[in-house]
Amino acid sequence: MAADSNRFGSSCPARLTSEPLEAVQHLKVSIDNPETSTNDSLDFERCSALHNAIARHTWQAQGYDLADLPTTTWWQKPDYAPRLEELQEHLPESLIEFLKRALSPAAEELPDSSRYYFFYLCDGLASPDSLWHEVGEPEGEMGGIERIALYLTDTLTSDETLDAIVYDYDAHWCVFNSYPYFVFEDDDSSPIWQRLETILTAWIVMIERRKVAVMHKDLGKGPDPASGVCLDMKEPWGWASWTRADLEDALEAWNDLIGAINDRLPEPRPDPLSRSSLFEVDDLRAAEIEEGSFAWEFYTKACKPYFQFLGPGLQPASREQLLSRPFRSVWESQNPRPDLGSPEIFPLPILLGSQLANSWVDSYQYEVGPVAWGLYLDILHSRTLSCPYEDATRLIGQNPFETNRATTQLWQMLKNFTAHVDSEEWRVDANGVSEPATVFDNFFVHGTEPDSDEAANVRYAMLKNMYL
Repeated sequence: MAADSNRFGSSCPARLTSEPLEAVQHLKVSIDNPETSTNDSLDFERCSALHNAIARHTWQAQGYDLADLPTTTWWQKPDYAPRLEELQEHLPESLIEFLKRALSPAAEELPDSSRYYFFYLCDGLASPDSLWHEVGEPEGEMGGIERIALYLTDTLTSDETLDAIVYDYDAHWCVFNSYPYFVFEDDDSSPIWQRLETILTAWIVMIERRKVAVMHKDLGKGPDPASGVCLDMKEPWGWASWTRADLEDALEAWNDLIGAINDRLPEPRPDPLSRSSLFEVDDLRAAEIEEGSFAWEFYTKACKPYFQFLGPGLQPASREQLLSRPFRSVWESQNPRPDLGSPEIFPLPILLGSQLANSWVDSYQYEVGPVAWGLYLDILHSRTLSCPYEDATRLIGQNPFETNRATTQLWQMLKNFTAHVDSEEWRVDANGVSEPATVFDNFFVHGTEPDSDEAANVRYAMLKNMYL
């Protein structure tokens, strides 16, 4: 769906609430409400309540009465009965208790025959026959590594790749995985393991932020007036490439970063923001930036600071840097992926340094370089692809800091910067952040050090992006 500056209903709040989701607010993971599952046991009461809240919200948001929602749990499905005794011999009691409580209606109980997705990123709880697919022994036999595919995406994509929430039932950790099963044993590429309540919390937060939305049955393919999303292949879900909450949080994080730096200036200003936006409308049109896109809205609403540096060696991109469009030029001259067509949105600069990065390697494996190093809004090949993000960022430098797969939402990256300023790890002088660009040689996501009290919440924040 093309961006539209008026796509959000004027009377619709940026964040969604519903009766099922309100009922589990006290169970969502946060710094003040940490994970409660342990290496010895899954908190099955908490996790089943979060799971069932998503199921109930999905049902109600389609326009059905909650009283009519089928109450069949995973454990009660008739087709699974022949395997239950066998499963009880292999799975821990706390996981079995979760499966006894988790709603999982059978297809024949649903109002139509269309495929029903539990969540945009997830088909639903795996069947007994799929639990050990490519997770334990290569042949899928029980008695191998103590991991199962607890939730599946729409397909098991190949004999070597598993798209699923993989659950380690020996220590009760799980991960959103779309990689070959053997990466779990690779120290260099192992994914970030979470507690199940953290993943379920992340999905609820995505619903509340309208990043994903359930389409009401009377709206057909959409668009949904509140979120702007249209029905995707994953009925009844749709995905928003950006939301009002994303924009509001990015602007707030931008202002907070500027405020944190201003407070540490030798002579702080009472108002650290100028009245000038990052770019003028004429500049955005000259750069062929789509009106109503996330970039357009952020560039026209974020104000310039009076000082120079918002990060080590990083300052707001100039008009000349915006208009240079090196990525578009390379794409048009090299046409590295003719099968994809031209991207809808090319990388756009936010904060840039004076040095040149060795190269930018796109997630589709085309290379651009050298380019000014710094923080960019990432490329978006198509808003119709699965999980498009217009507010995704990539921090590019000599390292180049981030992997080809992983990106971070702009508001989270800016909050990360602010955390370094607040902790005084980044010093400030009259020009702003005074640290040299070399600090990025060892750049880390603030709060993810092993001994940090914030580690669990940072895992939760990262998971909200679902870039894993």
